Amino acid sequence: MGSLDKAIDLAPNVSVYRTHRASVYRAFLVNENRIAPESGCSSQSESGYDVCLANAALGGYQEAVDKSPFYYRSRTALASFAYSLLQHDLAIRSFEETLDMVPASYLLRNELANAYIVAGRPQEATGLLEESL
Repeated sequence: MGSLDKAIDLAPNVSVYRTHRASVYRAFLVNENRIAPESGCSSQSESGYDVCLANAALGGYQEAVDKSPFYYRSRTALASFAYSLLQHDLAIRSFEETLDMVPASYLLRNELANAYIVAGRPQEATGLLEESL
């Protein structure tokens, strides 16, 4: 984490560093067999450890999007993580914005359709899936 923080300090507008840092937080969050806790979240006491990791990862992905709003991969990472946290509105909005940037991507269209289905909006998914086919 220290190396990623230093890279961000040296090149604050490079969004991929923020995405990588968010991915580290995500890895700590999903790894139930973690040997040692991440130092930043282990020292706080306001919320639970996993909540801190989720917020740090989500914030990192959002920062990456804010720094490079036209880089679709940052938006895809944010959408994917929001989807995994069951934050349907953020996931759908991020997948929609990403699909607007890469309209020919059937993979993004399928991800958006899946997010609609999980959010309980299957009617909106139908058109997207037909386009993919």
